[in-house]
Amino acid sequence: MRGWTDPPPGAIWLTDVGPEHDPKPSDWRWQYPTPAGRGGYVFMHNGDNMTRYPDCGPKKEGLVANIAIALRRLSMGELSF
Repeated sequence: MRGWTDPPPGAIWLTDVGPEHDPKPSDWRWQYPTPAGRGGYVFMHNGDNMTRYPDCGPKKEGLVANIAIALRRLSMGELSF
């Protein structure tokens, strides 16, 4: 089951749930303000399964690992949104 929560201003909407005419933010990423401008990343996942998303394909078990790698790269300045 997937739910949703409103993201704070500046968050990046990653996935959604609901009808096409009224989608709701299911997963999002946000960096809250820090003095150095690094770190402080929040990943919101409104679902019941952190390991199987998407539910098909060769990387279906990789959600948590992919999030960890992306957050590490973001914190080191190797990746930006």
